[in-house]
Amino acid sequence: MQTRLMILAGLVLAMSLSGCQGFLQMVTQAGDDGLVWPLPPTPARLIYEQAVDINQAVSAYIGIATGSGQNLQMIRPYRVAASRDLMVVVDQDRGSAHVVDRYRNTVNTLKYTNGRAVTAIKDVAVDDMKRIYLLDSLKAQVLVYQDNGQFIRQFGAALLWTRPDRLAVDEIRQRLYVADSFQGRVYVFSLSGVFLYMFGEQGKDRGRFSGLSDLTADMDGNLYILEAITRRIQKFSPHGAWLQTIELDKEYFREPVAIGVEKTDVIYIADRERSQVVVLDTAGQKILSLGALGRGRGKFVELTDISFDQSRQRLFTSEMGSSRLQIFRRTPEAWLPYP
Repeated sequence: MQTRLMILAGLVLAMSLSGCQGFLQMVTQAGDDGLVWPLPPTPARLIYEQAVDINQAVSAYIGIATGSGQNLQMIRPYRVAASRDLMVVVDQDRGSAHVVDRYRNTVNTLKYTNGRAVTAIKDVAVDDMKRIYLLDSLKAQVLVYQDNGQFIRQFGAALLWTRPDRLAVDEIRQRLYVADSFQGRVYVFSLSGVFLYMFGEQGKDRGRFSGLSDLTADMDGNLYILEAITRRIQKFSPHGAWLQTIELDKEYFREPVAIGVEKTDVIYIADRERSQVVVLDTAGQKILSLGALGRGRGKFVELTDISFDQSRQRLFTSEMGSSRLQIFRRTPEAWLPYP
């Protein structure tokens, strides 16, 4: 048994270090330079680059490493976070978290310190140091891991959250925002886990939240909070002061579920019912939309999350109705003026 484990460990290490013929190449779908947004002759701002089938990636990795044809329970990508070559996906049904490292050519499932796979994870964030932050709703705490799966720390349980379900990282100010949609409250921590302050409560007035569905921070440290019920975005300063309310046009939004910000210029909104990603300026005016219901490239089935990686200028999407993560490359072309 020990010999078999040593062989398995060696094989996994060899796969991780191999730079060619990697298993991830078998489960990705190459991009098409002709699939761009907006359409020519307007210069492209987004180009479809790649799709990764997370189920095939995990199954292929385990199957190659063990020599078995083991089939895993279907992973339904619910939340996604990306930084550099790292993608972390949260499964909707079990709340498990899976790390796809395209540089190392590995796939890992994150585990508790007792060796069991994490469960009840509601959201994930990744910083530029490739530290992974998981929001465990069952234990009402944040779990922090290194990109290789090594556990670092946990914090937050002493605050007795009711339903913590969303995360956002502010890289520049080294802050982690944790949203509790049931209370309509946002908790602010340092990235080392020190509690700083909190703000918000349930309601539809300025500075209150109704149907809080996601949040993200821009390069200036401003926080954008998306509310699905009221179809609006509220913007706050790094100190929690209200700055702006952006009303979302009902013509373009039916079920806004996720938000991302590119620097401080534009806002990305994922709408699950319309199966689209809508790009807005910071005044809330629509610039363009991409996607439609379908399984083809650049289309979505139960679109649930987006993540914009500033370091690599890539937009990532996840779909519960498909096991795909789709990746779109941002061109150097400025969004504004547009077109």
